[in-house]
Amino acid sequence: MKNLSKVDKRTIIAYGIFCTVSLVILLIAGSWGRHATSIPFLKLAQITGTASAETLEKVVVACTERAKWDCAQAALVDLYEKTNNIEVVAKLADMQRKLAFTQPALATYASYANLGGKNPEHFLKYAELLEKSGNTEGAITAYTNAFVNAGDRLPVRAMSGIVRLLMVERRYEEALARIKEFQGSAGNADNYFNEEADQLPLLIKNSKQMASR
Repeated sequence: MKNLSKVDKRTIIAYGIFCTVSLVILLIAGSWGRHATSIPFLKLAQITGTASAETLEKVVVACTERAKWDCAQAALVDLYEKTNNIEVVAKLADMQRKLAFTQPALATYASYANLGGKNPEHFLKYAELLEKSGNTEGAITAYTNAFVNAGDRLPVRAMSGIVRLLMVERRYEEALARIKEFQGSAGNADNYFNEEADQLPLLIKNSKQMASR
């Protein structure tokens, strides 16, 4: 076979490079959709530690839209380290909860609480997850945090969780005390939990009778 000329070799090499680059571009486009042109630069900035908060937020959006959850979680962790914004921690916990990553979500919500988070909505989600996980005492604490941080809103959902769990635990006197406290907290609060308040005195009486036998 006749030896290839230098020009032919360069042409083959150039064509090979072109095909490789084209394939990479196609793969990126297929994987990242509308973010295909920006994500390599965004990820490079993230990997090298030069990404701004805005860049990391864009990474979170891109990863979330393409259902790349490990990527999204890593970007949220980096975003918190960059900003120290505890709402980023809550956002990570919410994402983990929606993905049914129960144990990671519980740990992340706990971090949110330990960092001084105040948003009652996050505490409600945390409480519900704890309740589903069988951690009754932890759920009561989280519902209480939601109640305390409710601000001007009447925390019916939080109190409902507290009363329900206290009654399940047969802590009837505590449940009644919580209801009385709630009903006296605002002008329209006495419209709630009247059925439970009517039932609890009898439950308390029966409970004491059982204990004395």
